[in-house]
Amino acid sequence: MPSVHSEITCEATLAAKLTDTSEGIGLSALFHLQAALSLTEGVGANQINAVAVERGRHMSGPASFELDLSTLAGFEQAKDPLRNTVVFENIVAILIRNMATSSGDLIVGGASSNPWTSPFAASGAPSTAKITLKPGGFILLTAPTVAGYALSGTNKMLRLETTSGQTDCDIVVFGRDT
Repeated sequence: MPSVHSEITCEATLAAKLTDTSEGIGLSALFHLQAALSLTEGVGANQINAVAVERGRHMSGPASFELDLSTLAGFEQAKDPLRNTVVFENIVAILIRNMATSSGDLIVGGASSNPWTSPFAASGAPSTAKITLKPGGFILLTAPTVAGYALSGTNKMLRLETTSGQTDCDIVVFGRDT
C-alpha cells in the first residue's frame, strides 16, 4: 500500500537582536530571516512522493560511508520510514546534520564513483566538492522545481566521512520516486 505524504515542510530561521549601549543610548536592531518551503503529495513543482531518513548514523574516525540517493543502498534501513521500497528520480530537499554531541567534523561529498553533483556548479570540479559540517552544524538544500536536484546512474552517490573523533549524523531526504 503506497504511503501518503501530508504536512510536509522545510524551514530555516536566522534571527538576532543586536543592542549597542556604548554611547549611553540604548540602540537595538532586530534581524529575522525565515525561509520556508511547503510541499504537497505529487511529482510536480513543490511536490514530493518519497522520503528517506537515516537517524543517528555513527562513525569513529577515520571512517566513511557512501549512500546511493537513488536506491537508498547504504542507508541502514534501505527503505522509506514506512518500510516501502523507493527509487528516487530527483531530490527536492535534503537535510544533513552533524549532531552536537559529535567530537569530529562531518565531511559531505566527494564520493569515490558516481558522485552526486547536482547541487554544485557545473564549472570547476563538482565531483570533488565537499562541505565540512562542524559538530552541531547542518546543511539544508532545497530544489522545489519540477526538475529538483537530478539523480542518474552517474550522479547519485553521497559520501559522508569523518577524519577523527566520534561523529553521529542525521540525514532526511525528500524527493520523487520514479
